[in-house]
Amino acid sequence: MSKKKAYSYIRFSTSEQLKGDSLRRQLESSRKYALEHNLVLDESLRDLGVSAFKGKNATEGAHSNGLWN
Repeated sequence: MSKKKAYSYIRFSTSEQLKGDSLRRQLESSRKYALEHNLVLDESLRDLGVSAFKGKNATEGAHSNGLWN
């Protein structure tokens, strides 16, 4: 039986946050969850520096790909 797939949606609002720890922390958390639940993790959905405040991530970013509908 094949493993179920999990999608990790990595997002933070400003490109400045890429210099910090946001990416590492979010990936670490996703990977841990997938491992603990025997899931194959797809890490391709990323909006790095795309704000969600006015919904830009839903219209222009990885969140707009139709996977969520």
